Amino acid sequence: MDETGFWRLIDASRAATKGDLDEQVDDLRERLEKLAPAEIVEFDRRRCDLMRRAFTWNLWGAAYVINGGCSDDGFEYFRSWLIAKGPAVYAAALKDADSLVKLVTEDDQDHGCECEDLAYVAVQAWDTKTGRDGAFPYDRSPAQPGPSGEAWNEDDDELRARFPKLHAKFG
Repeated sequence: MDETGFWRLIDASRAATKGDLDEQVDDLRERLEKLAPAEIVEFDRRRCDLMRRAFTWNLWGAAYVINGGCSDDGFEYFRSWLIAKGPAVYAAALKDADSLVKLVTEDDQDHGCECEDLAYVAVQAWDTKTGRDGAFPYDRSPAQPGPSGEAWNEDDDELRARFPKLHAKFG
């Protein structure tokens, strides 16, 4: 599965559920269950690659401002949320994290701009498809040593300067 195919599934599930994250994950799982096991694995590898690309200080800072703080796990769930929002939102956020100010909805805020379940959707679909619970062939790419880009600290002035639009709305 190429990246276009990955995004096609994300977009279809989001459109079918009108953006409801819980329903989107359920819909996506059902779509994945219709694929061959190797395609489900490739879907997850694409997801992992997109998660790695989004492992940046800028996005972590944006998540920190939007959510009023952001742990390691919270940042993982934030990146999953970002992927669930689709390729346009994902690309815009990678280019300019402050652009999220226009994209975060009230429903997103209710969920804390997080979508933890996206991390498990391929594994669940693969388990259902193959009947081999616990045997999913996970992506074994090396872990990144840390986020890419310029680090920030929790100083309010620094975050305000770095993310003026987000800080004005959420800070």
